[in-house]
Amino acid sequence: MENSSRKQLLAGDRGIHEVLDGFDDAVLMTSSETSPGQVHGRPMRIAEVDEDGTLWFFTSIDSAKVREALLDSQAYVVCQSSSRQVILNGKIGVVIDRMRIDQLWGHQLETWFPEGKDDPTLGLLHFAPRAPIMLMMQ
Repeated sequence: MENSSRKQLLAGDRGIHEVLDGFDDAVLMTSSETSPGQVHGRPMRIAEVDEDGTLWFFTSIDSAKVREALLDSQAYVVCQSSSRQVILNGKIGVVIDRMRIDQLWGHQLETWFPEGKDDPTLGLLHFAPRAPIMLMMQ
């Protein structure tokens, strides 16, 4: 059932920054490590979007999402508001880079990482989207 007021389009010439403008959070979807053929989604705070469109997320390196990313780098990122939805398909990787962690760190992250940016289990996920980007708007 398709809502006639909903437009579905490919982002085309829109840059990833324009498409993701206003989104601080996303659902990261990876292949489930416990249920082959299924995806596992979890909400994530977007730490940064690079000029080339790479999205960065903080993570604990001993988490299921890291194990899933190492098993299968294919992933999706979904962002949704009351008026639009963005679906990105791409590759996810794990990065442990203390300089990059320092650059992206914000004190609001202490909610999830109480040991701060020096937490030995702190790492980053980088997501490189592939075109096309699906954008659905009301």
